[in-house]
Amino acid sequence: MHGEKGEHDLVLRKTGTVWITLDGDRRHEEIDDKGQAEFKNIPAPFRGKTVPIWIEANGFEASEENHTLAGSGVSVLARRTEQTVSGRVVDVEGKPVANAVVSVDALSTRSDGDGHFSFQLGREHRDSLEALISAPGYIQWRGKLTPNSGDATVQLKRKE
Repeated sequence: MHGEKGEHDLVLRKTGTVWITLDGDRRHEEIDDKGQAEFKNIPAPFRGKTVPIWIEANGFEASEENHTLAGSGVSVLARRTEQTVSGRVVDVEGKPVANAVVSVDALSTRSDGDGHFSFQLGREHRDSLEALISAPGYIQWRGKLTPNSGDATVQLKRKE
């Protein structure tokens, strides 16, 4: 398994599962610390044959692609899923704060009438992002938001 930068871009180590289908016989192996999954005892008639192979791993697409079983191994591309950050801005009573300015990295948006906001961040992996949220009449909020973790709820306090 390798990332989009090539075969030396080992993005999966000790995480995820590789699946292969040999004429209806589905098999799977866990990805090891070298970023590999070893399938032993593949019958000789499958050598040189094209079969479906796919990866299941958190944060990666589970797209099935056909690969030819040739040589000592097959190189499979592991594509990260698109990352999103989304949430809701509310006041201390839990009421939505509409039109709050939400800034993440170099991106900025406003919360809608229900306080919701969302950003599409692309495929670059990030564990967390610095965010800044402000709205007239409220104390500015600064904190971290985690991509692909579901909707975050950010509570703003009114200025005194």
